[in-house]
Amino acid sequence: MGCPNLVRPPERYCPQHKAHEAQRDKQYDQYYDRHIRDQRSKDFYNSPEWAAARLMVLIRDKYLCQVCLREKRITHTMTVHHIIPIREAWERRLDLDNMEAICPTCHNRERRKG
Repeated sequence: MGCPNLVRPPERYCPQHKAHEAQRDKQYDQYYDRHIRDQRSKDFYNSPEWAAARLMVLIRDKYLCQVCLREKRITHTMTVHHIIPIREAWERRLDLDNMEAICPTCHNRERRKG
């Protein structure tokens, strides 16, 4: 049975279920880092080059989730996503055309697809 609580867009979950979803996302992130992401990628995501590229993408995309915008929703974000994952195209890891701002909810959905 679904939750009967109403929420106002852009929220997707009531406060009770939002906390549950955040916990689930955190657990998935830990699993992903431990079992899927390789050391080279971990090192890259801690590099000054990534920090600079990430900031450029956030500014370009006005800190708005591009997936949500395509679905006619406005969601502020601080997350940047590689459209083609770097494990598939390492040479595109700093290609700004291969990156977009994405909210954590959409980012987790995208990562689960791949």
